[in-house]
Amino acid sequence: MSRAATFIALGITVTLAAYGCGSSGTGGTGGATGTGGGTSNGGATGTGGTSNNGGTTGTGGSLAACGDNTGANQGESCNTIVPTGTCVMETKSSAAAPAPAGGTIVAGTYDLTTMTVYGEPADAGLDSARRGVIMISAGTGANMFNIQVAEHSGTTLQRQSGMAIANSTQKQITFTPSCPTGDTGGASSYSATATTFTLFEDHNGGTRVNVYTKR
Repeated sequence: MSRAATFIALGITVTLAAYGCGSSGTGGTGGATGTGGGTSNGGATGTGGTSNNGGTTGTGGSLAACGDNTGANQGESCNTIVPTGTCVMETKSSAAAPAPAGGTIVAGTYDLTTMTVYGEPADAGLDSARRGVIMISAGTGANMFNIQVAEHSGTTLQRQSGMAIANSTQKQITFTPSCPTGDTGGASSYSATATTFTLFEDHNGGTRVNVYTKR
């Protein structure tokens, strides 16, 4: 910002000779010229205060390790969804397995929340913990859906994509994968509510019930 210049006027005092009547008097001596006043200096310009620096932006945390699988990845390019939900451990139950209920499947993204095995032999081992996600969108016909699946366990990532047809009367959903090539798909019993999607599958002589919860 430019600073405006300040101008100070200098005052000058002059004494004039008096002119009397009659004989001329001796001319008076001219008065001394007054000294001009000194120019005042402007005050020092104040220094601006220091600006505070903004705080450092935090870095997003990474997911903790889940499971101990070390197998090769499968179907990495089949979709781009990433399992980011809870790390789910398989558990056993001595109770009777719940019955599939069928129901209306609601489109959305569902995270795996529980894996429970019913009726499995006592000496059967447990599968590795994992994160899982299923993305369901409407297909081209009645009761048809586009399905994208991803699971991450240990260092192993598995993805699938394909088409599914639901039969609420038979309480079954039939999945036909389009990626990766070579997968055969198949039918599973299911239950669906407004907020959950549950798949039933044979597992080591028992039934494993995988519950997914809608985001």
